[in-house]
Amino acid sequence: MSLAHIAHIAHALQGLLGSSPLEVAGNLCGLLSVVLAVRESVWTMPTGLVNEALFAVLFYQVRLYPDVLLQALFFALTVYGWYAWTRTAGARTVAPTTRLTARSALTLCGFGAAAYVALGLFFATRTDASLPWVDSFTTVLSVIAQYLLSRKVFETWYLWIAADLILIPLYVYKGIGLTGVLYAVFLLLSIRGLLSWRRELRRERDTGMGAWARPA
Repeated sequence: MSLAHIAHIAHALQGLLGSSPLEVAGNLCGLLSVVLAVRESVWTMPTGLVNEALFAVLFYQVRLYPDVLLQALFFALTVYGWYAWTRTAGARTVAPTTRLTARSALTLCGFGAAAYVALGLFFATRTDASLPWVDSFTTVLSVIAQYLLSRKVFETWYLWIAADLILIPLYVYKGIGLTGVLYAVFLLLSIRGLLSWRRELRRERDTGMGAWARPA
């Protein structure tokens, strides 16, 4: 999918759904970033930074405050990911794909459960956030997924798929329809990314370049 195709899709959806220029620009950058991630291009990082900044403003306008926090965390993790993808690449363009250990998975599950309860309670009792518990769940899920993406861990795609399945109806319900439609595209791209990275992981194992990821 070329940049021209993405721009054409975004322009058509803006006219169809009456979306704001801010929403269109954010989704255009987000779509481009996901396409680049699927292709394992390091340029997914700078385009992701622009997407996250625009989405932070958009979600603040519709009172999805956990998502504003999410974009700030995404921004920090994307900066880290940009550094990590290139620092460990060696002679490659980007670092090799890795896998998640059982111990690290349990650690991330524990962190996720604690963060979900804390965020849910805070936004439900201290703010006028819309759907605080649902939004807090997708926030935590997406943060973990972004962390794994920044480490180039294969299992990131499973979490993105799960998050997209929840976020699509959430954004449609909140009246930001273009974002909901684009997240449906993200869902398809995440499935493609899962399959593409799986093939790459097998190639790396065959050549002895792969490694087991051990997130902190």
